[in-house]
Amino acid sequence: MDEIAYNTWTINGKAYPDTEPLRVRYGDTVRVRILNISNGTHPMHLHGHDFKVVAGDGWPVAVPQVRNTVAVTPWEILDIKFVADNPGIWAFHCHELHHADQGMITVVF
Repeated sequence: MDEIAYNTWTINGKAYPDTEPLRVRYGDTVRVRILNISNGTHPMHLHGHDFKVVAGDGWPVAVPQVRNTVAVTPWEILDIKFVADNPGIWAFHCHELHHADQGMITVVF
């Protein structure tokens, strides 16, 4: 197993470009569960699509809000949902750009 540097930020234990892309088909409804197992807040940002936060810590959200960025606090779990209706290769990353620069990024296509 490769060692990950202390200042490397990951998605599913991998740093970009080794992160697994989210492969979608046009029209798919995509649900992503985000678990923040770090001690810092990560504002997760999706390019090319808006999403709704539909659950928090396993519980449905009463009124889902449309967003393109959501702050995920330490040990929080959020579920987001979007419709893949904008073809392209889109970044999904932490909007703390030094986290994205250190690997906390993947792509949706």
